[in-house]
Amino acid sequence: MSIIATVVVLLIAALHCCILVLEMFLWTGPRARAVFGTTAGFAPETKGVFEVERCKVGGR
Repeated sequence: MSIIATVVVLLIAALHCCILVLEMFLWTGPRARAVFGTTAGFAPETKGVFEVERCKVGGR
């Protein structure tokens, strides 16, 4: 049972890492727009919003 639980946790962690990369680095790219359902005009407009939120949380 612990092997199954470990595999499930690793799969969920990998999924979260993929989402993180899409949101942080590939937000304006075609793949991220397809995954999140954003338009070509919406993605560049909202790119700065994430940078402001990151500063509020304690980033640079």
